[in-house]
Amino acid sequence: MSSNFALLVVAAVVLMGSYEVSAFRCYVCNSRNDTDCAKSPIDRRFLKECETVPYENNKEKEPFIVCRHQIVQKEGVVFHDRRCGWKMYAKKREVCLSSSDNLVKTTSCECHTEACNSTSSMNVSLLTIMATVLSLWLIRH
Repeated sequence: MSSNFALLVVAAVVLMGSYEVSAFRCYVCNSRNDTDCAKSPIDRRFLKECETVPYENNKEKEPFIVCRHQIVQKEGVVFHDRRCGWKMYAKKREVCLSSSDNLVKTTSCECHTEACNSTSSMNVSLLTIMATVLSLWLIRH
């Protein structure tokens, strides 16, 4: 396989991964309102187009670019809050931030691919796995 063709394939995979659809979707729910929000895998009924979910803090109507999953443990009770976000904690990498005091332990995770806030641990994108495998194969051949 020629090196030009290999570069073309890798570029196509990268471009596919950066393609954005207009209706970014995340799981949106709170286990205080519906205990099914805490389950994993989460029910698809919680998958929402972010633009249709009202967020009073997004006064500038910035585009939604991340999904979040916050887990709060207070007095032995665990709550899950999944939502859309428009500001990143970290540039284009999945991240979880934890904090705690004597009463409350909080873990806040964000991810940058559609519907990625489905589990308590963040998912690795299938496209990322495919690009890695393809790159390794191309290097060896």
